Amino acid sequence: MNFNYKELLPTDFAADSRVWIYQSNRIFSIAEALQIEDLLNDFAKNWKSHGAPVKGYGNLLFGQFVVLMVKEVGERIPLTIVKADPVKGTITVIVQEVGLSTKLLG
Repeated sequence: MNFNYKELLPTDFAADSRVWIYQSNRIFSIAEALQIEDLLNDFAKNWKSHGAPVKGYGNLLFGQFVVLMVKEVGERIPLTIVKADPVKGTITVIVQEVGLSTKLLG
């Protein structure tokens, strides 16, 4: 396993980009991981802020950590992964809306 996470992140994002990291309570199966990665790629490709497209990135790292990045600066926000459903191809996240960054996820 490659523990040098910097090699796994995009290089065209600023050091002060918004980053959200969600930890699952378990390592996802290969089938779940492939579905989650597809969902994250689609989400990042279509990410919009107030109707305007933004440069986004999403990936599953080490089989257990969902990472979302947007090429903007922001604050830390409260998020929790609740579950993954491989049949539906979804992950459920609880987001407490407290400011601009959490509204961007909506």
